[in-house]
Amino acid sequence: MADKPDWAAPANEIAAIVDRLSDTLRSHGAGAPASPILPVNHPAPLGLVQDAALLEVSSALYEDGYYAAAVLEGAKLLVNVVKEVSLVGDLDGAPLMNTVFSPGKPILAVNALKTQSDRDEQQGYMQLMAGLVVGVRNPRAHRHGYKDDPTTAAELLAAIDHLLRVVRGSTLVGTRKAKQ
Repeated sequence: MADKPDWAAPANEIAAIVDRLSDTLRSHGAGAPASPILPVNHPAPLGLVQDAALLEVSSALYEDGYYAAAVLEGAKLLVNVVKEVSLVGDLDGAPLMNTVFSPGKPILAVNALKTQSDRDEQQGYMQLMAGLVVGVRNPRAHRHGYKDDPTTAAELLAAIDHLLRVVRGSTLVGTRKAKQ
């Protein structure tokens, strides 16, 4: 019976070669080579993020290793875009999202709201938006020293990118009088 091949040794050798090549290129003023195989300590790419405003507020922070700050800025952008598109400036956080995307009396509709499935989708996006504020923005805004790893930050920024597209594609169907 043949021995099973040890794949760890070749993988470690390849990683070492990529590291040496990257060091050599950097020493000659060139960047690291583009590679689909990233070293473990390399930040995850932000390739899924397409929104120009989100890239503007978060990409430099992300590239400099400030992952939680990049996510926080993205989440703050989402809240501000919801306020701008919905014309609801007097609410914030989950109350804002629950009011603006309420399936019963929405201010922004993500679809035609004609069927139960449409209303379920509206409610789902309301919950996703509120959840992002409560579970993502708030801990990063209120906990000192909050840390994110590059993969988590890239995933959250991709989620924010999707939600921004939903908000910008929504239809203004209602209004809200600000409480005095």
